[in-house]
Amino acid sequence: MFEGLEEKKKHFESWMRAQPPAVEIGITSATSAIQGGILGFTLGTVNQSIEKQAANMPNKSTFPTTGSFSGPPRVLALNLAVFTAVQGGLTLAVKRYRGVDDIQTNMIGMFGAGAALSLTTNLAGNQPAAPGQVKPSTPLGYLTDAIRTGTLFAALNGVGDRKSTRLNSSHSQDL
Repeated sequence: MFEGLEEKKKHFESWMRAQPPAVEIGITSATSAIQGGILGFTLGTVNQSIEKQAANMPNKSTFPTTGSFSGPPRVLALNLAVFTAVQGGLTLAVKRYRGVDDIQTNMIGMFGAGAALSLTTNLAGNQPAAPGQVKPSTPLGYLTDAIRTGTLFAALNGVGDRKSTRLNSSHSQDL
């Protein structure tokens, strides 16, 4: 069933490797944005459905409705499109520049994605700040929040990658 699709994928990947880095990075960013936008719109629609159902339930618990990964479908689609486009494109650009695909390359991509997500949420979104946070309103506030968010995403990615590496190496030793 998927034989033809697998062949097309191999052909596309071969064509991509033959392109200049700028074309490869641009296409990777664009396809990542499309994927993130579709995922964001879908998750936003599901969130709305859950919120509507929860509103009709007696003794309902509070449902978190603030933050970068919440909101109406359009907002969530924009946030995830920007996040995945920057993460995919920046990671590939750093990988091509450095010539290696390692934890540092992935952390740089996640830093850029987190910073871009912060800027998108703060500048384009009309969502209120998450509980316990103050939404920035000055250029320095936007920059500070972007650096903080980017650093958080990079650190979480680094910790997750390190744990995954250790888990996989201990699992392979057990076999």
